[in-house]
Amino acid sequence: MKKIFLLLIAIIFSASGYAQTDKINIKKEINQIYSKYDDSCQVYHDKFLKKYDKRKYRENLNLNEKYNQDFAQFESKRQVFQKTKIENLENLLENVEKETPIIGRKFPISPKDSTVNVQKLQKDPRYKNYDIIKLTKDEEKDMYVDIENIALMRKDFSNFFDTSYFVERDDMLEAKLTFILDTDGSLKKIQAKGNDQEFNLVSILSLYAMKKKYPPAQYKGENVLSRFALPLKMKFE
Repeated sequence: MKKIFLLLIAIIFSASGYAQTDKINIKKEINQIYSKYDDSCQVYHDKFLKKYDKRKYRENLNLNEKYNQDFAQFESKRQVFQKTKIENLENLLENVEKETPIIGRKFPISPKDSTVNVQKLQKDPRYKNYDIIKLTKDEEKDMYVDIENIALMRKDFSNFFDTSYFVERDDMLEAKLTFILDTDGSLKKIQAKGNDQEFNLVSILSLYAMKKKYPPAQYKGENVLSRFALPLKMKFE
């Protein structure tokens, strides 16, 4: 039996979900997408098995060529269903993101954070509504980020993520989630970079679906935006 291990390491970018909306039941939507995919594959798989009864197949080796042709056709159908599944996950994510606008405006950036080009962000039209502040070392003393958020996010995600979506996989799946902790404590603008598109999408949607809130960062006593990263790996044994 395969054992599934989900390895998580949470990293906070010194800075500076699903807008916890109830309009979309993300977990339910994901399950429906996977159920539709499984049902579609099962229909063709059952037809394939019925046509090539194992006993008859063993007794008639002349079926080999036709068997391989039909199996290739079945695999082609499965790839179409897989493409549809990915498109449905992308559409779900697009709808979720529309429901999760960032409400905070002040976005302090730590002088230790070399991953951010502040000047580019300030010129980027996507960030025109944010007050991006590059802090000095002295100003950073007025910035507070709850370091316990790291452990809480890691634990919550590990407990919530449904590994059954990938139980048939036998490779290593990796992704690095990055997101903004909004001033109301919810997770926004979740993105993922990894070696598998489907794993990226499900990881993002799962983080939104948690609908968890965490203590927001503060700068001079005011709630502000902060950034986090959550690298993760999934392997099967």
